[in-house]
Amino acid sequence: MFQEKAPDILNPVEQKAESAQRARQPIIKPDKGEISKRDTQEEQELRDSIEQTQLEKHPLFELFAKNIPKEVLDKIDTKFATSILKSVQKEFADDPDLQKEFVEIFISENQERLRRKSQNDLNRLRRYTKKGIPRFSIAARYRRRKKNTAFKELVESMKIVRSDKRDTDTFESPRRHGNTSSIGPQDILVQADNYVYASFDQTPHYMARTSQNQREIDPNGIEDRTELVMQDIANLHARYSDGLAKAYLSNTFDLETGKDILAEYLAYVFESPEEAIKFISLNNHPRDTQRWDTLLDEPENERVISKMKELKKELGIEPPLSLEIRIRSFAKRKIIDSSS
Repeated sequence: MFQEKAPDILNPVEQKAESAQRARQPIIKPDKGEISKRDTQEEQELRDSIEQTQLEKHPLFELFAKNIPKEVLDKIDTKFATSILKSVQKEFADDPDLQKEFVEIFISENQERLRRKSQNDLNRLRRYTKKGIPRFSIAARYRRRKKNTAFKELVESMKIVRSDKRDTDTFESPRRHGNTSSIGPQDILVQADNYVYASFDQTPHYMARTSQNQREIDPNGIEDRTELVMQDIANLHARYSDGLAKAYLSNTFDLETGKDILAEYLAYVFESPEEAIKFISLNNHPRDTQRWDTLLDEPENERVISKMKELKKELGIEPPLSLEIRIRSFAKRKIIDSSS
């Protein structure tokens, strides 16, 4: 039978000698930096876990996140996203009709509902811009019609372009091709991962302008799944910590009606298409688009900014300084026929 060996018993002299020897041995302490680093990492992981739980328990989380892949949601700044949802929740509580329309258009992807909203927005804009025209002045009405025609032709001449490092004939949304590199907390509100983003060649979004790989998008077949947005959601959020949902909805239109709204807007604010193109090209950096009503309020821009502020106050329409074209799911590159 195995019997455990009893420990050696030292006599008092030996015990004293051993204690003295231990006292002379250096005590190796854990590095304070390593402890601090480990504690900080553990604390951060705990905070992340708590914030993720708070985000997932938010009443609006399931509504906005139900169609977004989990691996995409894992990349979101959860604390930031929770604060945005809280703000939007208050908006919806104060205005149930806003919630209904927002959900129908951006979550249910009801394009017909977007068209009706856009047409109403266009009618309101036209009624407003006509107010300053003398009713019985034929000359004034002629000048307005001529000016509007010039801006209509400008917008119709604009090409939809996308900047992309990939050389491909088909551009797919991150949700469709399954490779989302990043997503902003605001993006979940408008399902950004389900869209291909583009802009107009003559009023380029700043992100598009900084890339040299610009390709034209084929406009055929995209009408029923495309939106025109006057200001991107990140720039709008910088302007509206409260009221983001209403601001984004007020500045989103279906593509065809949106082009009419863009032409009407530009004709009211600018004297000529050339002035409009120059102003937008010089002032589409995020620092300008997010604070256009203050940073751009300089003497040479006084007339333009005054009219922009007017339309913003009366109709909620932002200037198209970071205009985006959102195409749901995919878009095709326009193939130029060299034989024609």
